[in-house]
Amino acid sequence: MPHANTDNDSDGTSGQGLGSELWRHAAPESTQMWKFLQTVNKDRDLQLRDYDDLYNWSIDQVSDFWDAVWKFTGIRASAPYDEVGRSVG
Repeated sequence: MPHANTDNDSDGTSGQGLGSELWRHAAPESTQMWKFLQTVNKDRDLQLRDYDDLYNWSIDQVSDFWDAVWKFTGIRASAPYDEVGRSVG
C-alpha cells in the first residue's frame, strides 16, 4: 500500500519500506477527514471505519470518491464535470 500508517502492509513490512508513521491525531473524530468519511458513509450508504477504508474506497471507486470530494468541499466550476479519470492524449 502506498501509505505508511497501516498496521500491516500487503508485503508484511508494516509500512517500514515507506517509513514509519510520523504522527497520529489525538482526536481523529474532530478532523475534516473524519467528517468527510461520515458524510460519505451517510450519502453513499457505506460503512467505512477509518482512513484505510476511505483510502481503499477512493482507489476502488475513483469517480464516486471525486464526486464526494467536490460536493463535500463545495468546489464550484463553470460547468459540471463529464467524467473522472479520463486519459489525456
